[in-house]
Amino acid sequence: MRIPQTARLILSSFRQRALSMPLPFSSGMGTSTMVNTVQSISTFSTFHCAGVTYLVRDRVEHLINEANPTAPATPAVLIDLNSPEDNVVTLSYIQSVLDRFEKTDDVYTPELVCDAVLVLLYDTDRPPSPDDDLSDYLKGHFSGNLIFQKVDAKAEWPEGPYFLRGHELHQIWRLYSDHLGAFVSTVVPDDKGPNTFTPLKVTFTDGNDLSVAVPSRLYFPMDPNKPLNGLRVSVKDNFHLSGTITTLGSRSYARFYGVQNTTSVYVQRLIEAGCVIVGKTKLSSFAGTEIPPKGPIDYLAPFNPRADQYQNPSGSSMGGACSAAGYEWLDASVSTDTTGSTRAPAAANGLWALRPTWGSLPMEGIVRSVESFDTVGLMARSPDVICQLHKVSQNAETPPKERKLPIRILYPTDWFPASNDKHQAILEAFTCSLEQYLGITRTEISLSELWSKTAPEESRESELSDYIAGVGYYINMSDGYHNFADFRAGYEERFNEAPYISPTQTNKWEEGKDITPEERQDAVEAREIFTKWDFQ
Repeated sequence: MRIPQTARLILSSFRQRALSMPLPFSSGMGTSTMVNTVQSISTFSTFHCAGVTYLVRDRVEHLINEANPTAPATPAVLIDLNSPEDNVVTLSYIQSVLDRFEKTDDVYTPELVCDAVLVLLYDTDRPPSPDDDLSDYLKGHFSGNLIFQKVDAKAEWPEGPYFLRGHELHQIWRLYSDHLGAFVSTVVPDDKGPNTFTPLKVTFTDGNDLSVAVPSRLYFPMDPNKPLNGLRVSVKDNFHLSGTITTLGSRSYARFYGVQNTTSVYVQRLIEAGCVIVGKTKLSSFAGTEIPPKGPIDYLAPFNPRADQYQNPSGSSMGGACSAAGYEWLDASVSTDTTGSTRAPAAANGLWALRPTWGSLPMEGIVRSVESFDTVGLMARSPDVICQLHKVSQNAETPPKERKLPIRILYPTDWFPASNDKHQAILEAFTCSLEQYLGITRTEISLSELWSKTAPEESRESELSDYIAGVGYYINMSDGYHNFADFRAGYEERFNEAPYISPTQTNKWEEGKDITPEERQDAVEAREIFTKWDFQ
């Protein structure tokens, strides 16, 4: 029995209990192999082709009427014929489409054509015919299997790679390795309900890492109603996803709250715009500032893909930053930012990041640490992706004003020049480019000097840096402790023991507990004074 090395296909079924019945699977070249099922870890099916592992989505996309219902399950490639000239399909057209697939999609691979069924979609009165060159080509590709499928609405039949079981056509999702350890859980849509997910409890082929499933980009054509169609996004594990556990970086928190039955409003908004949620990323416990090697404890910190991969990933949105920086197949990562939880990891991992204006994005369904500081954060390798995400997902009730180019470049001497010469050289190059692009010369300012001259008289006694530091410290430490009082009390009542809290987080909570209500209120009032001064 000979299996082509370029396209060795193995079908593995995973069910909720172990099965012993062998499954025949055709390689598409006149040979077959028998593979026993393994003990179930979920209700997924996978197959391998030329070193790539695919997941077969359970949902039936379409029925292929002309398919042989008794034929072995096999990959399939759908191509839209676009009303061929003289009703003849040419080899050059098929090859041009396959070339486009290879350039634009990472789920489709050329090796699939060796064993897949070729399904050609047409909407003419009679099925087209292949030219002689295509007929000869099919003798060594696509197992010689060609199916013409008549369709009425080709827009509902996206091109690309699929899987064919009898008449039933299924999507295939490519499995990637989470070799950076960025995800705490990976997910696929639960087709039983909207905005609901199923954890993908499948390790990668090496058995050490989680698998992350991504659909073919060809399934998501441009759609004005879904401006983010097919954008692959990871979300921080303080966003609720229905059907999954929100760990908040704490095993005790995960144990107490269990599986969630709602999905955060912001994630729902992304899904409506066409985004594909692929998993939940690791964070410092309780969205704090645990940084290796001292923390985090309950879930191993991810690896920063930059340099030697042992650089500090920063926090708290460490998993999101590592995934967006290290995985080209991922487009963006959604996180939260309280006092730098998005910006610091983005800087450490070499990403673009945005902390949107507080209140401009919905926070329902997100575990809050400090309500008056928390906001959704966005990270990506490209600023264009961040702009697209923010433009589509911001609150409709607060539409952006007409944007105009800046009329001044403010250059705060409080922070520049940087102490590191190489860092300053990069900043200077960027500033010069910005000046040239806008046709504006920078204006140097000192916020500290402005504060000492123009702040309310009762506040000028304090240096600006000290004034701001006190404001942030008292509010964040106090709220960060008291906001989890119900969790601590409920956990002890249910399990007759205190939840485990890491040393770093314990120290923070001890400090927060000692802050008096008066100290916090003074900080709130000071923040209001600063805000009024800043925007005057």
